[in-house]
Amino acid sequence: MKLDPQIEWVLALARKARTPPVWQLSPADARRQYARTAAVLDFRDTPVWATHELTVPTAAGGCPARLVVPREAGPGERLALLVYFHGGGFVIGSLDTHRGLYTRLARDADCLVLAVDYRLAPEAPFPAAVEDATTALEYAFRAAGTLGADPARIMAGGDSAGGTLSAVCALHARDRGLALRHQLLIYPGTAPRPDSASHFQFAEGYLLDRDSIRWFYRQYLGAEGREDWRFAPLLAPQLTDVAPATLVLAAADPLRDEGLAYARRLGAAGVAVDCQCYPGMIHGFASMGGMVTVAREAVAFMAGRLRAACEG
Repeated sequence: MKLDPQIEWVLALARKARTPPVWQLSPADARRQYARTAAVLDFRDTPVWATHELTVPTAAGGCPARLVVPREAGPGERLALLVYFHGGGFVIGSLDTHRGLYTRLARDADCLVLAVDYRLAPEAPFPAAVEDATTALEYAFRAAGTLGADPARIMAGGDSAGGTLSAVCALHARDRGLALRHQLLIYPGTAPRPDSASHFQFAEGYLLDRDSIRWFYRQYLGAEGREDWRFAPLLAPQLTDVAPATLVLAAADPLRDEGLAYARRLGAAGVAVDCQCYPGMIHGFASMGGMVTVAREAVAFMAGRLRAACEG
């Protein structure tokens, strides 16, 4: 598949740096390497009115989170709120590695963002991340007034593993009677195993390789797959009545096919869904706004979708 020239350049930089794939590293080393890479590729500083560090109360003792406030609210005004979950295969990633992406979404969508630092594997394996994510979503509804948010305009979103968590949160919200306004799923994992055609088509040479995906599975699940919809939303018995969805996919991504499959299932269930698959892009491209023009265009599209969801 023909790649965008700027993506080719990113891949060439990775080859020149001889960055080892995560499956050759310990989780701790993989996190450090990911943090260094994110600092180079992500959006540059985006000015916002304020950020606040806070803790979401959980059964495990509390989950760190960061509230991004794009601007000062007017008298009596409540902003929409996006609960955001970062990517990283449930093993790597943090509030800092994705700060550029979710801060840009906050500014351009004119909404608060509550970025959640859920527990990571292998220290906290499945379903720890799910428990933190659903607890954080419930907290957003419960504490909307304290956060300065409009409880009628709460959304969930995330990339990669965070996209998976967002899809699970949408199902959780439906089942708990929480009126989630929208779900933003950026190249989410949705299938129980990495066995679709795109997993093999893009197994090597596209930044996220097949061996690394299997390594993430083992760290998080202790296996290379799991028949549980909280890990693989495609297995959910019913998708009716979940929040409207925006899916952003990359054409040269191992996870492409399962993202497309999830979009089809949502549509078949009567859910309003807008699925955009970007040609020439690879997994993780939305966090490359510091170097990749299409990433900036995609984030602008996402922000527009979030704005529209809150205006309707």
